[in-house]
Amino acid sequence: MNKFNKTLVIITCVFFAQNSFAQEIDKAKSGIQTYMDAWIASSTDETWLIDINGIKFPSKGMEVGFKALEENLKKSDLSNQEKNQIKERFVQTYLDQSAILAATYKEVLESPDLDILLQEFLRQAATQFLLEQKIKQDPNVVVPTSEEIDAYYLENSERLLRLGLSASQIKSYTEQELRQSKLQKWTYDQLAEFKTNNPIKINPKIKKKFGIK
Repeated sequence: MNKFNKTLVIITCVFFAQNSFAQEIDKAKSGIQTYMDAWIASSTDETWLIDINGIKFPSKGMEVGFKALEENLKKSDLSNQEKNQIKERFVQTYLDQSAILAATYKEVLESPDLDILLQEFLRQAATQFLLEQKIKQDPNVVVPTSEEIDAYYLENSERLLRLGLSASQIKSYTEQELRQSKLQKWTYDQLAEFKTNNPIKINPKIKKKFGIK
């Protein structure tokens, strides 16, 4: 087989592989659309969470996440005020993300980068799932004992006491702090603009249940 024919064979194989992959992505897209339709349809008058652009999303996901959060907070030494603030942030974040999903999922399905988005989601979801399963088997695996805390302090006490920041480090730290602050403000502004352009209704029964203002 000459060089030209080899190149032609390679190009042909790549073409068919890409075409086959595109067909599989179309199947995945169709499957996701079917899932979204079924998920939205599962919402009832009692259980819908938000209504955006006429689409009602169920509250089950937030309820499961909220319950898990409460269980973790029970084990913490945080004050009741701090716990309530964490709960409020969780609910607000869930509402914001749900609203964005409701308004944009159809565009996401048409994105040329859908396969990459799916891969990113599945990788992160699988990692989270594995870690959660491991933690359930032994919740104390990530909790340091008092002996471990004492031993760590004794071993590192001098270094911790001497720890300081140079002028350049202070500058770098300040820059990072400002960058993070600007990023948070930008994110807040983007979400505020999104919610202004996409009026969101929240189920009054769910608001009362979770103390949403």
